[in-house]
Amino acid sequence: MTFRNSKLNQFSIFFLAIILLFSPFIIINTISCNKTESTKSGIDKSEIEKTVNSFIGKARLEEKDPDTLFKIGNYLNNIEIDVNDYRKDLKFYQKYNFELIESENFGESISYNGFHFKKIIIEFPESEFLDDCIYLMHFIENDKKDFIDLKKEKKFLSKFLIKYPNTNLKENIENKLIAIEKEIKSGNDIID
Repeated sequence: MTFRNSKLNQFSIFFLAIILLFSPFIIINTISCNKTESTKSGIDKSEIEKTVNSFIGKARLEEKDPDTLFKIGNYLNNIEIDVNDYRKDLKFYQKYNFELIESENFGESISYNGFHFKKIIIEFPESEFLDDCIYLMHFIENDKKDFIDLKKEKKFLSKFLIKYPNTNLKENIENKLIAIEKEIKSGNDIID
């Protein structure tokens, strides 16, 4: 193996580690078994509407419990929307709390804004899903940034574990903290 191939291999491994470290889709999959759905691969708007309505049932959303809100948020957070599809029907996608994110580093993307997770945090602070919602909102907000400050990320995750020592996310967070610490020690303070 040549020196160049070795460096390229190291870069590929580093890049993959960063993707795995900060991918909210991996986080979602540790919380639930929902698969990621995409309008690019065939899910249509009627499927989104049908699925969300199946969670809601006959009652109004405002009267629903945290379990239903979490299911809806989790479902919507797992859907990938194509920017062109979003622009073609803004009203529909905004109804389901999707928004356009414009990043200097990553270009445009569509992201679920976390409406249902915020609702649980505000209206159901005693919910069993509170820690999950706070954690997911953190990553939804990170999607809007052009870079991630690893020292701030480490501080957030450390404080999160102190506040929620029995969280179902503990192992995942501990692994993230180990990876972040390695990156910081190697001189990488920011991921962009």
